Formats: sequence, structure tokens, C-alpha cells
Amino acid sequence: MPHGHVQAILGSIRRLGLDSLMASQRCQERDLALAMIAERLLYPCSKLATTRAWHTTTLAEELGVAECNEGDLYRAMTWLLARQARIEAKLAQRRLRDGAIVLYDVGSSYYEGRTCPLARFGHDRDGQKGRPIIVYGLLTDGEGCPVAIEAYPGNTGDPTTVPDQVEKLRQRFGLSRVVLVGDRGLLTETQIGKLREHPGLGWISALRGPAIRELVETGCLRYRGLARVERAFRCLKGIDLRIRPIPHRSADQVRAHILIARSPITSGRYSALRRREGLKARAGWRET
Repeated sequence: MPHGHVQAILGSIRRLGLDSLMASQRCQERDLALAMIAERLLYPCSKLATTRAWHTTTLAEELGVAECNEGDLYRAMTWLLARQARIEAKLAQRRLRDGAIVLYDVGSSYYEGRTCPLARFGHDRDGQKGRPIIVYGLLTDGEGCPVAIEAYPGNTGDPTTVPDQVEKLRQRFGLSRVVLVGDRGLLTETQIGKLREHPGLGWISALRGPAIRELVETGCLRYRGLARVERAFRCLKGIDLRIRPIPHRSADQVRAHILIARSPITSGRYSALRRREGLKARAGWRET
């Protein structure tokens, strides 16, 4: 059976500590979550198709999940979603500190169907008219490495997601001094007014005229880092790691799906490691 690409992906996951981020001890749920992440790198598909596809490689054998079925995958998704807050807290501990630059952006994906409560009509970024969407906010460190992601109903306005991120940074991650970077559509005057209520919380957004000249050089350079978050979203929805279609009906299943699809983005920040191991993470790519 093909093995080289499986070995490269699992090796990268272990070197980057993604397995220990999920749980310190090995268990079936963790192995299944890792298998779903790996399969999204190899061949993004539905959960039923996943259980079939991984038997064409050594992935299921390597992780000891060859006898698991679609129901087991859904139970693993429930397990993973329950651990999301702890996983993100560990990522924040690794990637963020007081005084850090934090980047935030919002994206969306259209949804096929009407059954998911998160699927609502809203600001469509995909050009798919007449379809509901699901919104998600991606929080990264100053280098564009994802730390946390959160799903919202499709009719959620981008600026209204900002207070949740502030709460996350201050309460869940225990940071008292950070600089939040976002575009003008996110950090509106209303949201900036709310940010001012938190001592130690700064922000960088799109500026005009004399205000640009007053922005320190470091701030200008950091603001350009927002493009890394946008690239992460393009990768999340594009050919490499397709979040679409979203083949789930419940809100929690959709949240877990987005969390799984986001996970390889973290690995993607370590491009040198991926090049050394010869990992070709393209949708549909497989060793023959």
C-alpha cells in the first residue's frame, strides 16, 4: 500500500506536537481526529468516504483505526470539539505572550442545504447567490500561525465577532496586554470604542492621512501580516484544504468540521519542515 505521503504527514504532525495538543495520552478518539486531519491533506471528502479512502493507504493501519466506521468518526468529532478550548489555550501558551501582536480576520463558506442552524443568509464572499453561509473568525499570532477559530451564524456581522475575541484573549488566554490587528471592516469606530474600555489592549487598523504617518514603522510592518491570515483563509477554502462542501447538519458537527479543516493550517506555517519531508499537500494528490 502507498505509505510515503502518510509517513510524511504523520511525521510532521508528531514533530509539531499536534497529537499532544489534542490529548497527552493516546486514545482512539485522538487517533481518529489525527486520521481525519491527515485525510483532509490527502483527499478531502465526507466522513463515510474517509473510512473508505484510508484503506487505500497505510493511514488506518498506522493509527490503529482500520476497524472504525463513520459513527466512530462522528464520536471523535464530538470529543475533539469538547477539547477545543483546551487545545487553543495550549496553542496560545506556545504562540502568544503579553505584549504580542494578534491578527484577526473573518471568512465564510456557503452551505448546501437548510438544516444547519448556523447556515443563514448574509454577506456572501464566495459569489454563490441564493445560498446560506457559515461565518468563522480566525485568530492568529503575529506571524499568521492560527491559534483559535470560531464559527458563527451566516447573518453575523463581522464587527460583532470582535468582542468574543477580546474575551478569549483576556479571559481564556490570560493576556492583559496585546495589540489586535484587523481591517477597517472589523475594527469599526464602535468596536474601537469598546476596545478602549480595556487598559492594555491596543489595536492597529486601516488608517488615512496624517494617522498613517503617526503609525510606528513596526506597526506598519505588522499590519502587512494580516495578509497571512487572508492566505490562511484562502487555503482553508481552496484547493489545498477544502472546507467546502460542509457535509454536516448539526451546528456542533459543523464546528468540529471547521476545526479539523483548520488544523493543518497550523502545520502549514512550518513550510521548511514540509519541504524537507517532501509533503505534497494538494487536494486529490495521492501516491500511486
